[in-house]
Amino acid sequence: MKRGRISGIMKYFKLFLIFSAVLIFSYGSEISFGAEIYSYIELDKSSIPSDIVVGKNGWIYVTENLEGKIYVFDKNGKPYFSFGKKGTGRGEFILPWAINTDTENIIYVTDIGQHMVQVFTPRGNWKGQFGGLGEGQGKFNMPFDLDFGKTGILYILDTGNSKIQLIKGSFLKQFGREGMANGEFRNPTAIAVTEKGKIYVVDSGNNRVQIFNTRGDYINKFGKPGDELGAFLNPQGIAVDSLGRIYVSDTGNNRIQCFDEDGKLIFAFGKKGNGRGEFSEPMKVFIDKNDRLFVADSKNTRIQIFSDVIYQYGSCNMCHKEDTSKVASMHPVYTKCPTCHLSHGKDPGLNLIKKSNELCLDCHKTDNDPFSSKHGKYQVDKLVCIDCHDPHYSNEKKLLRGHKPVIQGKCNSCHISDKNGFRLIEDIKALCYVCHTIQINKKHSGLGKNNPCELCHSSHGSGYKYNLKKNLVYVCSNDNCHNGADIEKHPHSYKDLYPSSKVKIPSELRVAKDGRIICLTCHESHSSQNKSMLITSKGELCVKCHGGFN
Repeated sequence: MKRGRISGIMKYFKLFLIFSAVLIFSYGSEISFGAEIYSYIELDKSSIPSDIVVGKNGWIYVTENLEGKIYVFDKNGKPYFSFGKKGTGRGEFILPWAINTDTENIIYVTDIGQHMVQVFTPRGNWKGQFGGLGEGQGKFNMPFDLDFGKTGILYILDTGNSKIQLIKGSFLKQFGREGMANGEFRNPTAIAVTEKGKIYVVDSGNNRVQIFNTRGDYINKFGKPGDELGAFLNPQGIAVDSLGRIYVSDTGNNRIQCFDEDGKLIFAFGKKGNGRGEFSEPMKVFIDKNDRLFVADSKNTRIQIFSDVIYQYGSCNMCHKEDTSKVASMHPVYTKCPTCHLSHGKDPGLNLIKKSNELCLDCHKTDNDPFSSKHGKYQVDKLVCIDCHDPHYSNEKKLLRGHKPVIQGKCNSCHISDKNGFRLIEDIKALCYVCHTIQINKKHSGLGKNNPCELCHSSHGSGYKYNLKKNLVYVCSNDNCHNGADIEKHPHSYKDLYPSSKVKIPSELRVAKDGRIICLTCHESHSSQNKSMLITSKGELCVKCHGGFN
């Protein structure tokens, strides 16, 4: 054992305790989690939370250093009870630090002051303890963190000994040593074990994260010292969400950084402060089963809680902001963009990881009867799911598109499914005209093609008015019809989409909700008796806006 190094670390914690006067812990205002994307648990200003875990029962357990207690909140964030106190007896702590729970909701707490792990029931009753100061198997020197593997193995980060010990009832194995090379540690502070069998270790003294397999073999690393994105300054916590994204509390830089499984930076957020999404020395982080991110914001004496954090703070939300407050239903992966999309790509509209149906069928299996029955025994696996369902959100149940026959489940109005496959009953133009009778005088040139309706409209529905495939300006000005060169010659080109202050658009003319002049303000979309598909003669139309209005 390197006594000089150990005594130096212990001196740090003694100073830490002296600097922070021991005052009484109390709770902040009650909060309601519900569907909120941000909430918090505020502690008394004298408190210093270091770690947090949400048990299988939904209770929230917080380790608090100064009083040597574990505080418990119910699933709504309301104070419930506490257990533990300062001392060296059973159920007492010198410096409780990390906390975790197993599949039975049994609580494991590391006490870096007593160099041990103590075990409690979900209600805080002492069950046992193991460890003690030492370098040998099952002995620890300031165990800073612990996590459970898929098979129930407990991985304990033995910080002072610069190694990781595996325990399952008794000692199994260990790996790691002090140093700066791959697989070596300097003051490691946090560990996360994933369902896929990867072990992520925050190697704080080397300002990096190292990746191992469950055998302890080194795989990779990411991070370096610094304050630029992707770099760390004394990182303290790590957690992994259901999609394999890695969240690291970059304590010295007062921010949270998110990486993919291979250590590529996805986004970062936070700065020093006490506002929403701001931090003062964030310590441990935790991801619950709903992918909510919990941050022990130590010097702000609170736990910050974020839902859909990648949508709130990730790069996706910087460009893709949509108001979904009034929608009837939302796809579970709507705010988890990387589930289906790449961050960047050649197609700015989709950038899908793979074909849309392959993505859908990853979750929705067609080989079970409920799926088949709900789709009327149609061979839906041979169709394109997003033709009928919106992949993000909808005002209709089951995320159905907006065309009325689709919403009403009347697939057999247009389709037939038999041994020969899935097909239309007759020509799509004839099917559209069954419901949509159009009196054509001078018809739109686009209507003369084989599939006229589908040129602009989606037969199953879309998120746009009139079931248009895109917004009206886009539909009219795509390269197949009125391209950019044509629009530039138009009296109301893209340079003049908004009426001037001297012109008032009469109420009988169509304009967009934001007041823009759209194509249908002046033109009929299907047929007209006038030149250029105008809604009335050119002279009459111009006078409507440019005569008699101030």
